[in-house]
Amino acid sequence: MKLSVRVIEARNLPAMDLNGFSDPYVRLQLGKQKVRTKVVKKSLNPQWGEEFGFQVDNLNEELLFSVLDEDKYTNDDFVGQLKIPVSRIFESDDKWLGPAWHSLQPKNERSKNKDCGEILLTIYFPQNNSSLDLNGSGVHGLQGRKYADETIESSSSGPLDPPSPLRVEEIASSMEDKSCMQNSIADRIAQIFNKHSDTDSLASKPPEISGPEVYENKSEDKSSSDTFEELMRKIESRDQRNEIPNNLPGGVVLDQLYQIAPPDLNSLLFSPDSRFYKPLADLQGSTELQLGPWKFENVESLKRVVTYIKAATKVIKAVKATEEQMYLKADGKVFAVLASVSTPDVMYGSNFKVEVLYCITPGPELPPGEQSSHLIVSWRMNFLQGTMMKGIIENGARQGIKESFEQYASLLSEIINPVDSKALGSNKEQVLASLHVKPPSDWKLAVQHFANFTVVSSICMGLYVLVHIWLARPSAIQGLELFWLDLPDSISEFIVCSVMVLQGERLMRMILRFMQARIKKGSIT
Repeated sequence: MKLSVRVIEARNLPAMDLNGFSDPYVRLQLGKQKVRTKVVKKSLNPQWGEEFGFQVDNLNEELLFSVLDEDKYTNDDFVGQLKIPVSRIFESDDKWLGPAWHSLQPKNERSKNKDCGEILLTIYFPQNNSSLDLNGSGVHGLQGRKYADETIESSSSGPLDPPSPLRVEEIASSMEDKSCMQNSIADRIAQIFNKHSDTDSLASKPPEISGPEVYENKSEDKSSSDTFEELMRKIESRDQRNEIPNNLPGGVVLDQLYQIAPPDLNSLLFSPDSRFYKPLADLQGSTELQLGPWKFENVESLKRVVTYIKAATKVIKAVKATEEQMYLKADGKVFAVLASVSTPDVMYGSNFKVEVLYCITPGPELPPGEQSSHLIVSWRMNFLQGTMMKGIIENGARQGIKESFEQYASLLSEIINPVDSKALGSNKEQVLASLHVKPPSDWKLAVQHFANFTVVSSICMGLYVLVHIWLARPSAIQGLELFWLDLPDSISEFIVCSVMVLQGERLMRMILRFMQARIKKGSIT
């Protein structure tokens, strides 16, 4: 029998990445049959809307759902899982379960109190269970049965509806990223389709495509047809809270002010019709430059791919480089683009990538009222695997990056006028000098300097002592006192004298600093 499973969405998934989100996908398994959904980037409430088909040979088997977080360079993180016996579905009303929310469970009992979120599923046995139905679930069903080829062969003899061209495109795009084993399945699907093209016994029906998939395909097609300005307006409306990324730890290779507005500089450096890339490739000796279109990935991040052949050097031969560029921030004033360059054909090229961060921020306003932009380019080595040649690779990359961006800065200075920071500083001094501010008087400065608790308390204590001396009667000389010396006769008198000495010292220092400041000011003027 055939079992259909529809993975609709999930909610309240835990954050597994440092950015507070996850990149979740669902892996389904029934016996030896395995299949997975697409990855939804940066979401804790992902929507998949994908349907899969499985061949059921034993009702005692369990259908396993595993939600994982995709990591680019490490093993995928486990989020939660769910096990549903096939017998439960078979014994339900109309052999239909859902749509219903199911709580995801942790992998071990020690974390049984951990909240792993919920997943919305629909699971059922189709009424016509004698053939393989490609409508809405056929492509994923064939993928889910890639470990049971005999099922596909037996199902190919039943009545099949030929898929529409849209489904063929989905099959081709999904098979490009699979392994050699999946390529053989693609050939098998092509054989099935060719078999139907020769058969006129059945009328074609349009395949049923789930809502989220249609939305994603339309958004990708639309983003590829939008102009660069329209794409910038879209990403600007979504990117108002992202922080400006810090410079990469490899070092800064370009730090310069240019006499141009930040949006114009961003368009010059990264628009598809830029007049900068072609001369730069000619200057650096690169050939076969291909600028891919900017596209939204999962309606969140804007990316494109640039490929070219790097010129040969004394150390390495000419190799193909693939540069993936992605906008990290674009709010209309600040633009940050991260470029990840991979050269797998060089020695140990699969072990590392060179990442370059372009950060454009508004610069100081120029005297005529024109705008300026501050361009900072930093870089780092991202080692995907450990290697003993790490130091040699990093030193070679540092030298290559330095020479490359010297040419980059030279060409950019020919197109846009750079701003001299020293001249800009002198202009600021002239502006400040033109502001004539009347200096305050000496009496006003004295009041501001001496109007504090130390001075007031010292004056009060001094007046108190003077009044005491005036009212006190002379006493006889006692102890070690002389006729001109009156020492304290108790602990309280000693404390009062000490406080007065300290207050007097502080007061004298304040007076001395004030006089020195006035003398220094007079010498300067």
